[in-house]
Formats: sequence, structure tokens, C-alpha cells
Amino acid sequence: MGKYILRRLIISLITIWLIATCSFFLLRLLPGNPFATDQLLPTEMVEQLMDYYGLNDPLWKQYLTFMQNLLHGNFGTSLKYAGQSVNGIIAEKFPISAQLGLQAYILSLPLGILFGILAARHRGKALDYSLVGFSVLGVSVPVFIIASLLQYIFAIKLEIFPVAQWKSFWYTILPTLTLSLGSIAGRTRTMRTLMLEVISEDYVKTAKAKGLSSPQIVWRHQIRNAIIPMIPNLGMEIVGILMGSFVVEQIFAIPGIGAYFVKSVTSLDYTMTLGLTVFFGVFVVGANFIIDLMYLGTMVEYGPTAELYDHPAHPYTIGLLSAVPIADPEYCRTHQPSHLQGEVPSPINPKPGCRFCDRCPRATAQCRKERPVLREIAPGHLAACYNL
Repeated sequence: MGKYILRRLIISLITIWLIATCSFFLLRLLPGNPFATDQLLPTEMVEQLMDYYGLNDPLWKQYLTFMQNLLHGNFGTSLKYAGQSVNGIIAEKFPISAQLGLQAYILSLPLGILFGILAARHRGKALDYSLVGFSVLGVSVPVFIIASLLQYIFAIKLEIFPVAQWKSFWYTILPTLTLSLGSIAGRTRTMRTLMLEVISEDYVKTAKAKGLSSPQIVWRHQIRNAIIPMIPNLGMEIVGILMGSFVVEQIFAIPGIGAYFVKSVTSLDYTMTLGLTVFFGVFVVGANFIIDLMYLGTMVEYGPTAELYDHPAHPYTIGLLSAVPIADPEYCRTHQPSHLQGEVPSPINPKPGCRFCDRCPRATAQCRKERPVLREIAPGHLAACYNL
């Protein structure tokens, strides 16, 4: 596990370096310079500004300076906002964008899951068709059209909410709804699909045969197992909502980081554009890294491939290999499958002992109290089991 975390960390750092490097050189390929658009400045003044900010230096020297500042966490000074550092602008404006994004995420997460569950539970009925239609529209309609419709209906016609600005919580409701609708629609489709797959599983039929109530079956066996595949996407959805707020911020005149990002690109503010690109790149890569750690599985057996296939030792490995289709009829006749019965272990509220003890025929009291670690059972063959 330690090697995996180290490898993921190295990959993340390399990814951030590639983002910074590619952004730096691609931005320099754009025609013009940051001061060429200001027609009020004489040519001599433009040259002085280029020299002052080091933009007349060789490209390799500018890159080394940029990377050196980046290693110290310094994104530099904005070329368009005199006297303001990129770090200061991020510290001042990003909390506003983060508040908008988090409000949209908090609203979209439970509603998307709820709508998906309702659609799956009422498959083929009017409620299912309505929610599927809503999800298709929510994913298809651009966010600026949704924003305009909400402003026209709730702000201009009904006069319930303000049209724009960012002064109090009442002003955040329309932007939050606008930003969350697409995420609600997408999560509804995903949750509906996952629920329909889980409903037809054998362990759900077994739970019904045991006489469990419908709420128990839905919560303990359907929702908990259907939501597991969504966990790796939760971090990226947060990032997507935060970065998707740029358009919403422009429409609702929200003083977030989005306006600075858009203006920096159009005005060739190199330091601002690079700083914000790297900042959001670190945000995306960091979210992926954290989700990978949260979803990190448990290694139960390790060894050469041939050894694991021919002589599996851990009960979970034996059960897993028994589910692999084998084309050799002779092998199937001589090797009896050894399926592991019971519910699939969930990363939600894991038990303290071995994650497979409820499904293992060899489990003992020690297995239910302590999680075993890998130990060598043969040269080069390791397994995490107390009974080997």
C-alpha cells in the first residue's frame, strides 16, 4: 500500500509539472503581449513594462523564473491589476467561488441520489419517465440558458429573488440552483442505472426470501452497494462544479475567481492565467489523489502470477478465481468452484477485523477483531490471513 501511495504521489507531482509547463509554453504562443491592447500607452512605455516584468528575457529564462517562483508557492504579480499578487486575488476571491460550488454540491448530492432511487424503484411508470426526462434536459441544456430562464421567471416576473449581485444568502439561491441542476440531472441518471443493476442481483432476491422489509432491503442491500461505484467520481464532481461556476459568476455578477480567469485569458495576463491554471490543476489532481486513497483496496495476497493462479491461498482469492470463466473443460471437472457467500464488503463504515471474515469459512474470533497483514507463506508468496 505504501508503494502504491508513493507511486500515485509521484504521478500527481509529474502531472502538475506537465500542466504548468504546457500552460506556460502554450500561453506564449498566443500573438501579442499583455500591454499591446492598451492603446493609451506609448511604445516606449510598453517596452519599459516588458523589461520590468522580464518578458523580453529569453523564453528559457522566463520558464526557469516561473518554475522557481512556483516551487515557493508564488504565482507572481498580475500584469493587469497593478500592485495585486495572484496569490492575494486567489485568497480573496476563491472563497466566494468555493461557497457557490459547495452550496450547489450540497444541494445536488442528496437530490440526485434521491431522484435516481425513485426512478429505479418506479421503473416504467410516470415518475420514472418524468425524472428521466428531467435528467436528459438537465444534461443537455447549457447553463447560461438555465440561468436566463431562472432569472426571467423568479427574478423579473415573480420578483422572488434578486436578478444578480452577491450580498446575502438570498442572492445565492438562483446561482446555486443554476449550477446544481446539471449535476442533479447527471447524478439522477447514474444512480438510476446503478440501482437497476443492484435490484436484479442474487443477494437482493435472497434478502427478500429471508423476509426483510422493503426499507431494509433498499437501504442495506441496494443503496449501499449502488452508491459504491459513485465514490471515485465525487471528488471530480466537486471540482467540476467549482470550475463550471465561471459562466454562472459572469451571468449573476458574482465577484468570484471566474471573472478574473476569463479576463486574464482575453487580456493575456500571463501570470494571472498561469497562476489560476496551476491552482485549479493542483485542485483537480489533489482531489483525484484523495479519492484514490479513500477508495484504496486491501491487498490480501501477493506473488507470481502463475503461483497465484495455480495455488491460491487466501479464501477471497480462491473465490475470486472461481468466478473467472475457464475454457478448459478438463480444468472445470477437476477444480470445484469455491464461491464466497454473503454480502460484498463496503468501504462505508468498515468493520475492525478482516473485511472478508463474514464470507470466509475459516474465520475465527481473531479475524473479527484484527485485520491481518501480509506475511510470507512460501518463498515470494504472501497472504493476509491468520489461518494459513
